[in-house]
Amino acid sequence: MPETSKNPTGTELSGKDLKGEDLKNADLSGASISNSNLSNANLFGANLTGANLHSIDLSGANLSSANVSSANLNSLNLKGSNLSNTNVSGTTINQVDLSDTNLTNANVSGANLNNIDLRNSNLSNADVSGANLKCVDFSHADLSNVKLMSANLSNSNLRSANLRSADLRETKLIQTDLSEADVENAQFGRNEGLSEQMKQDLIQRGAIFED
Repeated sequence: MPETSKNPTGTELSGKDLKGEDLKNADLSGASISNSNLSNANLFGANLTGANLHSIDLSGANLSSANVSSANLNSLNLKGSNLSNTNVSGTTINQVDLSDTNLTNANVSGANLNNIDLRNSNLSNADVSGANLKCVDFSHADLSNVKLMSANLSNSNLRSANLRSADLRETKLIQTDLSEADVENAQFGRNEGLSEQMKQDLIQRGAIFED
């Protein structure tokens, strides 16, 4: 069993069954942990910067306040995990299940998230500015007060999402589905992909547009 506050090598953790392990505040920076089972593990405050987490099962894991910036997070299962207050800035996340995930107050700025499932997730008060969020499923997600300025949401599904008071200025919305989304007091402006008809519809639903 790995000790906390240490930096185990990749050979120690790759392919391991670490389900439910307590790795609170562990220093795993740069470690290779691919193909391991970390479901329901406690990684609160862990340092995972630059770590290789390819094909990891992190479903139900506690990653609150962890630093996951610049880590390899491809082909992961993060369903139902806790990523509140987590730093995932500058991270590339492809083909990951993030449905039912808690991302409140998370720093996702500048991250590259393609083909991500974020259905029913909570991103309230998260910073997602400048992130690439193409082809992401945000249906029924809570994005209230989220900073999405300059993010790329092209071809993403925001149907029935909560966008109350979110900042979507300069956000790319090419072929983005905003039907039935709650846009009360959401800020828009200089959005690529919005037709005049779509703009007027959003205004009628409570959105605010800057010139």
